[in-house]
Amino acid sequence: IQALTSSLSPLQLNRPWAIDELLPMLQGRYQKRPATREVAKALTQLGWQQKRCWKNEGRNKRYWWAPMDDDS
Repeated sequence: IQALTSSLSPLQLNRPWAIDELLPMLQGRYQKRPATREVAKALTQLGWQQKRCWKNEGRNKRYWWAPMDDDS
């Protein structure tokens, strides 16, 4: 996940990500894709924050926000 986030531009990181978008970009240790709960655990450890969209179009989906750098 760290390699993936370092390969993304700041513009790409500055938007909400659904785990469904991240899973195809990641490779699992034992399976083709990692388990969703393991990705969520790793994102939390890396400082990502999750927020749930309660709107009808969001269908109660969880979105993840990358940690913001204070370098600006």
